[in-house]
Amino acid sequence: GPTIDLRSDQGGLIGSGLSFIPIPGGKTFRLVVEWNLAAAPEGTRAVWTFGEGPGPVEKIGPASLLGDSVYIVGPVHGTLATPAAEPSSASYGFYWFGELPPNVEVIREIHEAFFLKVSRFFNDSPSVSNPYRHFVRYNSAKKAFGGTSFVRSHIFDYDDQIAQVHDYDLVRRMAYEMVHSFLGPSVTNPDIDWIFEGIKHTLSVYLPFRPPNQFRPGHYFQETLSMLCMKYHTSPYLELPLNKLLELASKNDAYANEQVETRAWAFVIGTDFAARKLVEKTMPPQRPIEDLAIKRLAIRKKQGESHGINDWLDLLTPLMGSDARRRYEDMSRGEILDLGMDRSLFEQGMVRAIKDGSRAMAAGLEDGDRITWSSHFWRCAEDFSAEIKVIVNREGK
Repeated sequence: GPTIDLRSDQGGLIGSGLSFIPIPGGKTFRLVVEWNLAAAPEGTRAVWTFGEGPGPVEKIGPASLLGDSVYIVGPVHGTLATPAAEPSSASYGFYWFGELPPNVEVIREIHEAFFLKVSRFFNDSPSVSNPYRHFVRYNSAKKAFGGTSFVRSHIFDYDDQIAQVHDYDLVRRMAYEMVHSFLGPSVTNPDIDWIFEGIKHTLSVYLPFRPPNQFRPGHYFQETLSMLCMKYHTSPYLELPLNKLLELASKNDAYANEQVETRAWAFVIGTDFAARKLVEKTMPPQRPIEDLAIKRLAIRKKQGESHGINDWLDLLTPLMGSDARRRYEDMSRGEILDLGMDRSLFEQGMVRAIKDGSRAMAAGLEDGDRITWSSHFWRCAEDFSAEIKVIVNREGK
C-alpha cells in the first residue's frame, strides 16, 4: 500500500502530513505552514510541497491539503530556495538526505526536464501557486523501491538494494508517478481506480522515448512493452473477472494488484491500437486516446468533474462507436490485447491463430508459417502506419 508515514532519514525527518497532522473539517481555508528552527542545527532546511520555509508558506485550499502533501526537515540537499520572481526554480524542487545512489542521481539529472515535458503534455504549466516537488527517502524497512504520490508531490523510497535496480525500471517509475500527479486519484481514496493504472502505464511506455526531448531510446519502449506483456500474460489471475480481481486487490493480494495494473494497461493500449486505425494518418488526432480521452479526463479532474471509465467511454464512442464499450466488456471478462495474431508466437517462431480481417491476414501470413526473423514490434505500437517486417519459412521455402 501507499507509504504515508513520517520517517527519520540520515539526520532528518520526511513524510506526509497524513501521519501526524489532524485534519479539521470544512471546505476552503487559508493554510499557512511555518517552521520554528530556532533550536535546530545550523544549515537545517524545511520544505513543504508548496514551498520552502522556515518563513510562512500560504496555500488556499481544503484542509486535506495539509495531510495530502509532503514535509522534509533537516540537512536537506536539493533545489535551493529562490524568490517567487524566479518561477522556474520556485515551482519545482527535488530533495533528499545524504548521498544519492548513482542510479538515482541519473534520474535526478533528467527529472525536471521530464516533468516539464509531462506538464506540456497535459497543458498544465507549473507555477509558484502550482508547484511540483519530488522527495527521495532511504527506507530500509520497505525492502523494495517505489513511492507514493501526493498532491503535486511524490516520495520515492529506496532500500539498500537500490544499486541492483536497472535504469529503465527507474525511468518507468518516474514516468508512472509523474503522470499520477496530473490524473491519478488521491492517496486517501481507498478504491482502486483501475483505468488510471492503465493510463499511467501506457504513458510510461510512450513519453520517455517520444521526441522531442527523447530521454531514452526505442529499446526502452520495446523492453517496457515486453515486460508489461509478460506480467499480464503470465498472471495466475489472467482470466479472472474484473470485479473478482478488484476484490482480491482490495485485500492486498500482490498477484491481483499486479494483474489489475497490467490488465488495465492492456485495455488502454489495445484501445489505442484500435483507435489509431480509425483516424487519418495525416490529420489530427494522430494519437486519439491521448487527445480525445486522456487529456480531457485530466481537465475534468482539475475542474472537479467526473473522470472515470464511463467518461472514457463517452469520450471515445464518437470515434470508435460501440467498439469502445465492447472492448471494456471484453476486458472485464478477461479478453487479451489483440494484435491480429498471438504476439507470443513471435518468440516461439510459429504463426497460429490468424484472425479474420487482421493486418496479419492482409499481409499474407498463414497458420503454420515459421517466422525466421522479425523487426521490432514497438514501432507499430507508437506509429500505427509503421509495419512489422517478417521473414517466414512456408513448407521449406
